[in-house]
Amino acid sequence: MPANPFPFQGLSDAEVIAARARHGRNNIEDKTGGAFWPAVKGAVLEPMFLLLLATSIIYFVLGERTEAYFMAGAIVLVSAISIYQDSRSRKRWPHCTRSVRRRQR
Repeated sequence: MPANPFPFQGLSDAEVIAARARHGRNNIEDKTGGAFWPAVKGAVLEPMFLLLLATSIIYFVLGERTEAYFMAGAIVLVSAISIYQDSRSRKRWPHCTRSVRRRQR
């Protein structure tokens, strides 16, 4: 086994067993369920979404319909990208947890 490249020492086997007895295993909880609405909520609360929404409202109030519709389109685009990325992350999460569990054994 190569020398420890870090300036600190990890837990010994006995300390690991004692910590697990005291605190339990370091497991990642599986949370399954509907992911669409939490993703939509997260997208709506993003600063970029709120900024684009405020800009679109201002354009509508000023009577600049073309710019307002362009901003509304940008809102839909940014939100769709955000929800898509969130969906991909949630699909990938179980694979990551399985990998971590294999390494814990």
